[in-house]
Formats: sequence, structure tokens, C-alpha cells
Amino acid sequence: FANWVQYFNNPARRSLYNVISLEFSHTKLRQYVQAPSIVKSMDWIEKYWPDALKNSQEDVVMSYPKVQYYFLTGVKNSFTDFHIDFGGSSVWYHLLKGKKTFYFIRPTAANLQKFEQWSTHPDQDDIFFLDFVEDEDVYVLDILPGNTALLPSGWIHAVSTPEDAIVLGGNFLHSLGCAMQVRIFDLEHTVEIDLAARFPFFIALNFYAFKGLVEK
Repeated sequence: FANWVQYFNNPARRSLYNVISLEFSHTKLRQYVQAPSIVKSMDWIEKYWPDALKNSQEDVVMSYPKVQYYFLTGVKNSFTDFHIDFGGSSVWYHLLKGKKTFYFIRPTAANLQKFEQWSTHPDQDDIFFLDFVEDEDVYVLDILPGNTALLPSGWIHAVSTPEDAIVLGGNFLHSLGCAMQVRIFDLEHTVEIDLAARFPFFIALNFYAFKGLVEK
């Protein structure tokens, strides 16, 4: 981490890097960060995952979906290509420093099919996905310091970084996104997304949520 801080603070960079997967739930930073209250009220992990399993989390062995608190940093001109957050999860996203620009694509049946075809194309790296989408399905959102955004389930998006940026965020599944979450889970299976890049304990969390909803 010290090497990353040195790189981030050095304007003379030879390469561009993003840090987008540093989850900090079980670090000292966690005591200073809370997800938005509306997220905590919806999040299936908060509502339905057994506390005994969550509290037994260890560094090596994951005992719950450890996806609720991420520290993200990106340097100027870095770019995250079009993707859908794992398991169709929704995202809370708070910008501390810099600027982020999101390019959202509505997850219609047609656009999801195009995304599936693009994701499995042998020349994917040479094809810009936005070229295959109708303009009316594309939305651009600038996020500035102090802004908090809630990204809905299943939306295809890319992210550019016009300025060095520091972000806090997290992923969550919830009852309002059930249909889309299952749709994206199925899409991930179809395009053979690596298991390590999928929402952890997705099926188990759905069963815990359904059990809780039925009992409720």
C-alpha cells in the first residue's frame, strides 16, 4: 500500500493504474465509514446474513459476502471499460477527491444481449461497446467531491477519471432488484465469468433473503 501512495502522489507517472477491489470491512478504516442509511436498510447482507457467520470472518477464509466497503483510487486519464457489477448488485459510491464520469447504458433485453455478445467476442479489446448502443439508452453522470451516487441493479457502465480520484463505495443485493440480479447472475454464467470475479455467496444470500422474507 505504501508503494501505491507513493505512486498516487507522484505526478510523473509512466503508467496508469486503478485500484478498484480493495475491500476494507475488517480494517481500522471501517470504524470511520458508514454506508448510506438507505443502503443499510435494504442490504440483504445487513438484513438476512447470519451474524454468527459474519462475525467469524477471517483474512483467509471468507464467511460472508465481503463486498460492502471498498476503497477505490484512480489516477487522471484512467478508464474502466464497460461492465455490470457482479451479481447485478447495486452500488453506493461516494467521491472524496477528484472527479469521475460514468457512462450508463439502460439494461434493456436488447442491450444485455449486445453486452453478452460483446463480452464473448474474441476481439473484445478492439471493439468499443458504446458504438452498438442507441443514443437514447446512454446517460452520462459526472460525480464531484462530496457527491454520493446510488447505481441501480444491472446497468451497464464504464467509468473515466478526468482527475486523480479517491472513492468510498460498496455493493449490495436487495429485494427491489431481485429480477435483474438473477438475470445478471445467469448472464455471468453464460459468458463464463471467472468465479473469483462473481458476487460471493450469491446463491446462499438469496436463500437467506427468501427465508427472511417468507418468515416476515
